[in-house]
Amino acid sequence: MYANDNTFLVTALSIPTVLEASSVILSRVNGCCRERGLIVNLQKTECVVFSTPRSVSSLLMIGDSDHEISVSETVKFLGVCLDRHLRWDVHINTLKKKLNGVSFMLYMLRNQVTFICHLYFCFY
Repeated sequence: MYANDNTFLVTALSIPTVLEASSVILSRVNGCCRERGLIVNLQKTECVVFSTPRSVSSLLMIGDSDHEISVSETVKFLGVCLDRHLRWDVHINTLKKKLNGVSFMLYMLRNQVTFICHLYFCFY
């Protein structure tokens, strides 16, 4: 089984234009995949409408009745969490949670580190 991640960027001045272009792209991708015996997993497909903080997005779904993708507030792309306004808040909060876990683990292992280092240097 093979998996492939793709990214599509649609730029437009209005939400209806984004909706139309996204639906066309989604239909083409699904058609191309079907011709090759592949399936697009829509449960794992994400969409984010990037905009300024003052603009209000009324876009709720992209696609047709057979292929609908809901619009998310955030998406993880290449390890970076992006929100719809391209602020760093979501990414920083995600990193803080991970670093707190690692910090606690290192704190709990503080007395074991010298023993592990001695073992490492003895065998390598």
